[in-house]
Amino acid sequence: MGELNQEGYPVILTIDFNSPPQSEPINIITTRLVDSKTAGKSLSMAPEGTFNNFDTSVPSSERIDYVFTSKGFSPNSYTILRESHDERYPSDHFPVIAVIR
Repeated sequence: MGELNQEGYPVILTIDFNSPPQSEPINIITTRLVDSKTAGKSLSMAPEGTFNNFDTSVPSSERIDYVFTSKGFSPNSYTILRESHDERYPSDHFPVIAVIR
C-alpha cells in the first residue's frame, strides 16, 4: 500500500474480498488500514454477515464485505442493511454503510 500511496493521501477502500475477517488477506489490509466495523460505533445487529446468497430463510453469518480507511479518518458508525421485499433480496450481498469523518 505504501508503494501505491507514497503521497500519503487519505484512503477509503470498499470491497468484496470474499474473505472472512480472520483470513490472511484481511489481516494484511488491517496492518495498513482501519476496519470501520471495529473502529466505529457498530449499529449492525447480529448476525454480522454481509453475504446472503439470495436466501432469506437463513441468517447471514459470512462477513466478506468491508469498508477500510486510512488512519486519518474517524469511522463514526457502521451498519449492514438487511431489508428484503416479498421475501427476496435485491442482491446476494447486503449493503454496508459507514459514516466516516
